[in-house]
Amino acid sequence: MIARFDGRVMIKQKRESDYSNQKVSQDLSGKNTEIDTRRKHLGFDMEIVEEEKQFAENFSIDDDRIISKLEILEQAQKVDYLNAKTAYFNWPV
Repeated sequence: MIARFDGRVMIKQKRESDYSNQKVSQDLSGKNTEIDTRRKHLGFDMEIVEEEKQFAENFSIDDDRIISKLEILEQAQKVDYLNAKTAYFNWPV
């Protein structure tokens, strides 16, 4: 016999590789869960902003004789802010 093949080292390397793969798989699963949770929160935030924007647009008073100029500016700024926030939430990922 010239040489003998010893597979113990390769078996140990395979076990280590399998363990590493399982760890990466678990990490990936955790990250996917975290991403899904963040997407749900973003969806809720988008719904709230849309409702606030709709409310601001529906109940803004356009008659200059009834409200002060400061209130007119505040309403316009609120609608502009909510439009900007909606655009931010809809930013392409």
